[in-house]
Amino acid sequence: MRDFGKKRWFPKPRTERHWDMLYKAHKTLVPNLQKITLEWSKDGRGKTGIRYFKYYNIKPLQYWNRSLDVKLDKKVEPTPAKLTVELKDGSITELSVEGLTNTEILKKVVSLDPEGAIVTNGPGHLITLE
Repeated sequence: MRDFGKKRWFPKPRTERHWDMLYKAHKTLVPNLQKITLEWSKDGRGKTGIRYFKYYNIKPLQYWNRSLDVKLDKKVEPTPAKLTVELKDGSITELSVEGLTNTEILKKVVSLDPEGAIVTNGPGHLITLE
């Protein structure tokens, strides 16, 4: 099973200190993010990125943005993968994420915040936003 904090052949984080170190290594602070909705179908091409975004990026987003409301909508019928982002100023943006990787999806979400965001991916690796 894929999930944030679990990596094959490595020990799982067990204590609060281990989880804290892991979340600090994957800091994803987006101050103006209020609500994020992920919608994808179980079958079809181009859904891997949004699934991996759910596995690896949602938990750090929720940890660093405590007021973030996350809704996951997994459809049975084939639908294109999309992401709906609502900011604190009330603006809603719908993004088509079909065929994108989880890192590309994260870059799109972070670029929507006008005040800027702080994102690190792994120990000391800063994600650069063009």
